[in-house]
Amino acid sequence: MNLNAEIINSAQPKFNFGQIDEKELSDKIKTAHRNTVRMILKIIAYQHQSELLPEKWEIEHILPQKWQSSYFPTNSDSEVKELVEHIGNKIPIEKKVNIIASNGYFAKKKKATRSPKLASYLS
Repeated sequence: MNLNAEIINSAQPKFNFGQIDEKELSDKIKTAHRNTVRMILKIIAYQHQSELLPEKWEIEHILPQKWQSSYFPTNSDSEVKELVEHIGNKIPIEKKVNIIASNGYFAKKKKATRSPKLASYLS
């Protein structure tokens, strides 16, 4: 069914959505596509604050994408990469703050910003 045509041509369009496997959905959200992550982070931010995020913001990895293997001596590269890309390791951050903080760890990044727009993520 072409959903767009159904929406336009009917006052009460019918949608045939199948059952959602919550476990599968949960797994997919944890390592979601970048656009999905942006949407989820916005939803979370706006549940905890009334101000809009800055116009220019980026997805920031709390644990940096470029890590030192000495921090994870017992983990394989694939395990660490999975942790780094997990949605729980990501926050919205102002672009200029992200540039300043670069690939430092979160404590360094937290000191680099004092934006109230990011307060719900930094506390």
